[in-house]
Amino acid sequence: MAKRKKTAVSRRGFLKGAAVSAAAGAAAIVAPPITNAEQAAAQQVAQRTTPAFAAGVLAAEARPLATDLEVLTVQDPGSDFMVDVLKTLGFE
Repeated sequence: MAKRKKTAVSRRGFLKGAAVSAAAGAAAIVAPPITNAEQAAAQQVAQRTTPAFAAGVLAAEARPLATDLEVLTVQDPGSDFMVDVLKTLGFE
């Protein structure tokens, strides 16, 4: 078996470089140019990530809950009734 000559770029390195450059070239061809609407949307997102906005959101989340909420839990569920029935019938 003949020894291979060591090259500067391995086969794996060459294939990785070719794949990356092909993907970058395809993205440059396919990607549409940025419009003014997209730039305005990016600016709105940047404004929403300011410390003042974050502090307002945190304050809204930390407010105490209203006390006049209706509680929708069952105090005496049907399973308690079934346990009582089974006990009266003699089941353990």
